[in-house]
Amino acid sequence: MLAVLTAGAAGTAWAAPTMSGHYIMTATSDSGETTTSDWYFTSCGDGCASVAVTAGGSAFGQAQLRDGQWTLIWHSDVVCPGGSHVPGVLSSYDTWDPDTLAGTDQSATTLKQVCGSDARFRATQRMQLTPAG
Repeated sequence: MLAVLTAGAAGTAWAAPTMSGHYIMTATSDSGETTTSDWYFTSCGDGCASVAVTAGGSAFGQAQLRDGQWTLIWHSDVVCPGGSHVPGVLSSYDTWDPDTLAGTDQSATTLKQVCGSDARFRATQRMQLTPAG
C-alpha cells in the first residue's frame, strides 16, 4: 500500500492595519491638561485614512502608515490674545502605534507673522485614540 502525504503551505496574507470609524483623540500635556476631539477615519486604501472632525465631513488630513506607525500632518487655527482668528497656521505632526493607538502630537508655529508677537509656540503632547461608543 502506498501512502501519499501532501503538505501544503498556506500563504500568510498580511494586510496593512486600517483606521476606520469614529475615535476620540485625547491629547495630554506635560502638566496633565487634556483636550479631546472627535476624529472620523475613512479608509483611502492600504495604510491610508482620511481624517475629519465630523462624520462625512471634509477631511483635515490624511493619515499614512509609515515604518509601522500611523503619521498625520495637519494644520489648525490660532486665536491670538487680542481675539483675532488666523486659520491654518498651527502645524501638527502626529504619530501613533497601530495596535495601542497611543502616540505623540507635536505642534508648532511662529506667532510673529500670526499675532504680531516674537513668541514661538511649540508643544509636544501625548495622544491616545479610543474607539467611540
